[in-house]
Amino acid sequence: MPEVDDRSLIAADLLALIDVSVAAVRERPESADAWLELGMLYDANAVGRQAIAAYERAAALAPGDPRPAYHMARVLERTGQADQAIVLMQGVLERAGDHAPGHGR
Repeated sequence: MPEVDDRSLIAADLLALIDVSVAAVRERPESADAWLELGMLYDANAVGRQAIAAYERAAALAPGDPRPAYHMARVLERTGQADQAIVLMQGVLERAGDHAPGHGR
């Protein structure tokens, strides 16, 4: 379960949201959507390593869903791992070229 390493560095209101999302994943560990939501919460708050772990789990649970790979590619690009991001984004476009966020990339 990807969790924040140092909770003292995170604002209390954000910790509460993270706790709710982590609880949702614990309640529904086989839900790709729950893992995706947790990943997006981490991603939106610059907790990249945990976001990637959550996106990887979402992708494993729903291999045909382009969203986890798309979001993971964005995190990888922002963290200086452009080569990996490009590979993931190419896969998204091959599997789901009509996925709206992939247009124009």
